Amino acid sequence: MKKEPKNSRAHVPLFKIDLKLKLTTLFLLVVVFNMKAHTYAQGRVSLDMKDSTVEKVIEAIEQKTDYRFVYNISDIDVARTVTIKANEETVAAVLKKIFKGAAVEYYIRGTQVILKKEEPKVNNGTGMLQQPVRGKITDEMGLPLPGATILEEGTTNSVVTDIDGNFEINTAGPDAVLIVKFIGYKDKKFAASAFPETLTMEIDSAELQEVVVIGYGTANKKDVT
Repeated sequence: MKKEPKNSRAHVPLFKIDLKLKLTTLFLLVVVFNMKAHTYAQGRVSLDMKDSTVEKVIEAIEQKTDYRFVYNISDIDVARTVTIKANEETVAAVLKKIFKGAAVEYYIRGTQVILKKEEPKVNNGTGMLQQPVRGKITDEMGLPLPGATILEEGTTNSVVTDIDGNFEINTAGPDAVLIVKFIGYKDKKFAASAFPETLTMEIDSAELQEVVVIGYGTANKKDVT
């Protein structure tokens, strides 16, 4: 019986080797692409900008990251000034700070950041347009004022500020009037479309004399005597 030489090798068609190489290369490309996309999604940035325009902040983010902003200049107020301080924060977190209280929606797709003017919401129950309003209420020292009431004039629609003085309320429309109330401070009125991002309350000296501090809050003097 004739034996085959020890150094004989099984014949493997070249096209099979070529196919394996192509599949391996394709797999590696997919892995690299997914890793890159994940890196973009988790992109972080550090900023320390005081009283800078939104446009300047956007430019800084574009210089420090691979993100590029897309928006209609007539829809976004890029001349609005903001103060941003971020230390290795995600771009999404920085965007939340930039556009807090502004009627701007933002979407992150890959390395694109799309900015859009926030559209008034429709109340499905009444069919009326709604104007969302977000903001922050502070005292005369600029400290957050938790528990302040924001009431839509002529309605029972109201909210109170959280521990950081922030609030969000949906009103009947841009012409709706919001009244801000807090014991010991003067009431403030603003149209929903003109409500400031941060509202500083003013002490009402006359009313303050009638306010008594109790163990769990404040009350009018007449209510505790």
